[in-house]
Amino acid sequence: MKSKLFNLIILIMISAFPLFSYSNEEEIVIEFEGKDLHFYNKDYDDEIILKKDLRLYINDFEITTNEKTSEYLSDFYKRTEFIYDEVENLKDDGIDIGLDGGALGISAIAGVFKMLLPDYDSDDFERDIEIEAEKIESKAKVLEKRGQRLEKAVNRLENDLEKLKEIIPELNELKWL
Repeated sequence: MKSKLFNLIILIMISAFPLFSYSNEEEIVIEFEGKDLHFYNKDYDDEIILKKDLRLYINDFEITTNEKTSEYLSDFYKRTEFIYDEVENLKDDGIDIGLDGGALGISAIAGVFKMLLPDYDSDDFERDIEIEAEKIESKAKVLEKRGQRLEKAVNRLENDLEKLKEIIPELNELKWL
């Protein structure tokens, strides 16, 4: 249980920045700068900016969109915003679980000394530790389910990006996308 929890916490912390990496043949970075969504490839000079009001720019040139395209851009923006917020929340909650685990370790040390008392034995110690460990494990299971939901959202975001490439010809002109 401890190694799974530790790995999950590390994964969340590592994946928090950059927000989302989409690997095609190249790596695409998607991140918020204020309320604007920026995506780019570090190996190219191109940058795509999707404003909160759904104006789309490629290399500082505004791309003309229609109502259908705006719907897809809105879905993409909202899904990315959800992913960003959820990554932040998962990271914070993962840190809290890690701190709970650390506190449990300290409690275990204190419990060893408590066993020196006549009214507290190893069965009491084991029971107390197991109760606290179960609380932490329960929190970790909730976190894991949220992580799975996040993974599905990221997969949908990848599909959304492919759909945007289909309906916005200017995106297909970018070699790295």
